Amino acid sequence: MKLKELADLRFGLDLPRKLFVSVKKTDVPYFSLISGIDFLSGQSSYISQKDFRKQFPIVSQNFMFYGDYLLYKNKGKFNILRYDDVSGQTIPTSDILLVRPQIAILTDFLSNKKNKDYFLSELQRIEEKEKGLSITSIGEIEIMTDDIMELENSNIAEQLGISQPIDKSHLPFRITQKPLPIDKLLKRIKYNELLLDAEFQRRPGLWDQPTKSRLIESMIIRLPIPAFYFDGTDDNKWLIIDGLQRLSAVNEFVNGKFALSNLDYLPELEDSQFNNLERAYQRNIEEYEIFAYVLEKGTPKNVVYKIFKSINTSALKLELQEIRHAINPGTPANFLKLIAEEPWFKKSLNLSDRQTDRMEDREIVLRFVAFQIKSYLEYRPTIGDFLDQAMTGIYDIPKFRQTAIKEDLKSIFDVLGEVFGSPIFTRSLIDKTRSFGHSNIIFELLTHSVSIVDQHKRVDLVRNKEEFQANFMEYFSSRTSRFWESDYAYSQEGLITRFQEVEALIKILSK
Repeated sequence: MKLKELADLRFGLDLPRKLFVSVKKTDVPYFSLISGIDFLSGQSSYISQKDFRKQFPIVSQNFMFYGDYLLYKNKGKFNILRYDDVSGQTIPTSDILLVRPQIAILTDFLSNKKNKDYFLSELQRIEEKEKGLSITSIGEIEIMTDDIMELENSNIAEQLGISQPIDKSHLPFRITQKPLPIDKLLKRIKYNELLLDAEFQRRPGLWDQPTKSRLIESMIIRLPIPAFYFDGTDDNKWLIIDGLQRLSAVNEFVNGKFALSNLDYLPELEDSQFNNLERAYQRNIEEYEIFAYVLEKGTPKNVVYKIFKSINTSALKLELQEIRHAINPGTPANFLKLIAEEPWFKKSLNLSDRQTDRMEDREIVLRFVAFQIKSYLEYRPTIGDFLDQAMTGIYDIPKFRQTAIKEDLKSIFDVLGEVFGSPIFTRSLIDKTRSFGHSNIIFELLTHSVSIVDQHKRVDLVRNKEEFQANFMEYFSSRTSRFWESDYAYSQEGLITRFQEVEALIKILSK
C-alpha cells in the first residue's frame, strides 16, 4: 500500500517570524510553536492565539496530535519522531512534515526499526532525485505490509491465545455496532456495571484538565469523537477496551470533579462546572451519542486481548510498560505490581503520582528483573526490546524464584538506603545544584552492583558505607555528558561498558 492511503500528510505552517515570541505573557492565551531544530535544542517559541487565528481561521487541523509522526532534518539526514504530548496546543513550523496515521497498519510498520530505516532512506532518495520533497511524492512511498512484525515474539503467552491465529470457528467476531447515549454509560459506571479498571487497562483520569475540557466542549457543540470499544461478554460487568480516558473525563465532569478551561470555541464557559451549565448544554452532554463496538457474549478472551492490542499499539496511546502489562497478563503483570506496591520500594524512588499512574514504577522493577534473568553481556539494543523479552520471560520464572528475586531486591534496597538515604536513584546524589528525577542508569548500576555481592558480605558494604558512597559518587560525577545520554547509554557498547566498570568497582569494595 502507498503511504497516502494510510496517512494524512502535511507540512507545517509558514508563519511570519515577527509573530514569534520566546516566552508566553501570562495575561494572553498562547499556542506553542515547534520547529525541527527545536527538537535538538530543547527550545520552543510561542504565538498568541489571536495572532494565529488571524493568519489561519481554521485552527484544529494545524495542531500536532498525540501519535503523529514528525519528520525533520538534522545535519542533512531525516529524523522521525512520534509526538506524545496530549495537550493539543502545539503547531509545527514549515520545516516539519507531519504524518498522521489514519489506519493502524502504518503505526505498526513504523514501530519496526528496519521499516523505519527503509522509510527514511526513501525520503532521502526522493529528495535527491527530485531536488526537494512534495506531499505527492512522499505519498507514493510503498509501505510493505508483509514485513510488519508482531509486537511480541512467540512466547508462553500463547497459552492464552494472544499470539495465536484466531480459530476460524470464532469468525466472524460477535461484535455489535451501535450508538449509545452517554447518560446510559454513566449509569452503568454509577451502578458498577461498567468497570473503569480492567486488568489490561491503564488507570482512568490521566488526561490533564485542558484536554478533558476540550472533549466536553466537543460534545457540547456536537463535534464527533472517536468510536469506543467495550467488552460486553458479561452483560452485568462491561469493560472498556478503548475509550477509558474519554469516558472517565465525562464521568468526572458530570460529577463535579473539574471546571472547564482552555476552550477553543466556547470561551464564555471558562471555569464552568456541569451544574453551572445551562440546561441545553447539560442535555447535549447527557444525550450525546457515541458510536460503540460491543463484543458480545461468547467472544473468547484471546479475541478481547487481540483487539485491545491492535487498537492500543495502533493509536500508540499507551506507554510501553502499559502495553507490556496488557499483553502479558497474569503472572508477569502481577509480579511487577506486587513489588512496585511494596512500601520499601516506593520510598526509595523519586517518582511523581503521574509516573506511577503510567506504570513507570513497574518498568523500574522490570529493569532489575531483566538483568537478573539475562546477563548484561547478552544485551542487544534496543532497551525496549530487551525489556519486552524480560516481561515475557517472567512466565518461565517459577514461584520460588520470583520470591527470591523480590527478597533480593529488598535486601539491595536496604543496603543502598543505609548508604545513600532516600530517594536513592537520582542524579541529585552527585549534583546538589538542581533537582533531578529518577535515573534508570543509576538504578540499574547500583542494584546490579550490590546483586553480585554475596548476601553475607553485604553487611560489610554498610559497615564501610562512607567508602562505598564516596567511590560510587566519584564514579558518577566523573562521567561525561555522553554517559547520561540514552542513545549511548543503551547502545550495546555503552551499556556493557558501564556495567563492567561498576562490577570492577564493587568487587574492590566487597573484598
